Amino acid sequence: MDNKYKPTKNHYLKVMKRLLNEVFQINDNVTLVEWKKQLPESFMKYLYHGIKFMPKAFDHHWEYTAEELSEWFNQINQIGNMISLLTPREFMNIFPITKEFDGYKHGVKDYFFTMNVIQNMGIDHVIDKPYEFLFDYMNWDVQSYMCVWMTVVGRMFHAEFDVNIHDFSIK
Repeated sequence: MDNKYKPTKNHYLKVMKRLLNEVFQINDNVTLVEWKKQLPESFMKYLYHGIKFMPKAFDHHWEYTAEELSEWFNQINQIGNMISLLTPREFMNIFPITKEFDGYKHGVKDYFFTMNVIQNMGIDHVIDKPYEFLFDYMNWDVQSYMCVWMTVVGRMFHAEFDVNIHDFSIK
């Protein structure tokens, strides 16, 4: 039997809402630190589903309003704040490093590159710069998430400074 089931953005969103409801039943004003401490499994599941959800839900071709971009940024910021409470070891349990080992040959990030970054920062030290960490982390789900992050941040920059990429020309 060929199993070709792939979760959709609605599947991820449904799980994320259920996890938030669990947390809010305990405390309406729970902080991320309290959430991780009181319901660590729920915290990790939400982070996992949040990172998987973003690339499925964000449409790179859609022209989002400033308010919509702000909402996307808030969601991305929430995920970054969650990651900043983890150590690389904890993060690796959710999103294992992709087992590709020929990065040196092709001049790209691979397992060894990512492990070197993690060893330099300390595998059991809290991730104090989540997006720098994610840029250097080799996992296809994380890389897809970072594409959304870069797009949202870039579009917010363009909206903030009223910049149109087509106004630039190479001379």
